[in-house]
Amino acid sequence: MKTVEIDDSIYEKIEDRIAQNRFDGVDEYVEFILAEVIFSALEQDDGADTRERIDKEEVESRLESLGYIDS
Repeated sequence: MKTVEIDDSIYEKIEDRIAQNRFDGVDEYVEFILAEVIFSALEQDDGADTRERIDKEEVESRLESLGYIDS
């Protein structure tokens, strides 16, 4: 895993948010959000007619290549 630094105030907001959701910790929540953002961007790039489902491994691979997670 890679380490990413975020502002303390953002971290605290994430902690408040995960208390209301199914996530086990800040790391899991941040990884989920980043994957969602990347998935959304990829969908927009592909266009409405050529959208493909991206499986979890592809999203993780992209996050890895961007330095957000380690293998």
